[in-house]
Amino acid sequence: MKFFFGLGNPGSIYTGTRHNIGFDFIDYLASKISEKQIKNDFNSITISYTNTKGEKIYLIKPQTYMNLSGNAVSEIKQFYKPDVQDIFIVFDDLDIEECKFKIQKGKYPKSHNGIKDIIAKCKTDQFNFIRIGIDGRSNIEKQFISGKDYVLSKYNREIFTRTFSDIINALKEIII
Repeated sequence: MKFFFGLGNPGSIYTGTRHNIGFDFIDYLASKISEKQIKNDFNSITISYTNTKGEKIYLIKPQTYMNLSGNAVSEIKQFYKPDVQDIFIVFDDLDIEECKFKIQKGKYPKSHNGIKDIIAKCKTDQFNFIRIGIDGRSNIEKQFISGKDYVLSKYNREIFTRTFSDIINALKEIII
């Protein structure tokens, strides 16, 4: 079993915001899967399917709001008891150039409140983090805008289609 948690905020006012890029990635990946099951459980929308190797894959969008993402992640972790190496957390990263990404175990931005909550509630930081760049630091300085306002502002999701596809290609041994 592998678990992909895409972080974001529930509700239409957050749709299309940079902070919801984790949700957008999960939706993009789910759109590529023909046979899947969708459930609402563990304070999450959960999409599951079986990959070509016969392994169960869970695509999860916590519905607990970004800063409380640890609630949903810890509930699912306690129920399914996966190894931490089988958990991937997908989220926006202000410190990475827009449309770039990094997949790193145990490396994350120390200022991301959703990640801080997951680490606190799960008592580990050894997850696989899929950090999707939204180029926030340079844009915040140029636009004289707060980090909160920047991550909650709308972005052009179409420009990330290539990024999402590249992430899937990087993980195809697991996902497909």
